[in-house]
Amino acid sequence: MSFQSTFRDFLLEDPTIVTLVGDRIYPTVLPQEATLPAIVYGRVGGRTEHRPQAQTSGQTRNFTVSVQAIGRNYDETDSVEVAVYNRFESYSDALKCRPLGETSDQYDPDTKQYITASDYSCWYRPA
Repeated sequence: MSFQSTFRDFLLEDPTIVTLVGDRIYPTVLPQEATLPAIVYGRVGGRTEHRPQAQTSGQTRNFTVSVQAIGRNYDETDSVEVAVYNRFESYSDALKCRPLGETSDQYDPDTKQYITASDYSCWYRPA
């Protein structure tokens, strides 16, 4: 399974996130007519570590991932951001993410969307 699929599935395993956004979790770009609130994520950097003594199933990869919660108002957007942050307090065998710095709050007057943006360092080990 790819990193993108693993990342999205990990978020969808959280009942709070599903209650807030359903399955509206998109890679890279929010579709033009998407229902809000939604989550958009994308890889913005990272590195690969080769540690053959520690793993027999492949290499551990580290991605810096930008996660945006997008909503119709601030409270809605903030609730999604908090749910994502809380989700990353847990981890799976394949994925572990930790925040990098603080969340930024934004507003797009053209689309009238509230946006929170957070970066996470995610360690991914393919099966």
